[in-house]
Amino acid sequence: ADIPVQISDAHGTVVLDTSTRGPFMLVSLPYGRYTVTASYNGNQVRRVVSIAAGAPARELFVWPM
Repeated sequence: ADIPVQISDAHGTVVLDTSTRGPFMLVSLPYGRYTVTASYNGNQVRRVVSIAAGAPARELFVWPM
């Protein structure tokens, strides 16, 4: 996979800057609103994800082959 992933909190502070090692990535974050940015082959995708207290959140990034 080796997809660069960056997660920023609601204030724009980067809380995670890494690359995936496989097709899935699990991250444990406190509840709040985050911006997730992932890039593949020059295509950057950015999504806002809200995590509610006690509830999991899921986001799927898919690039054309």
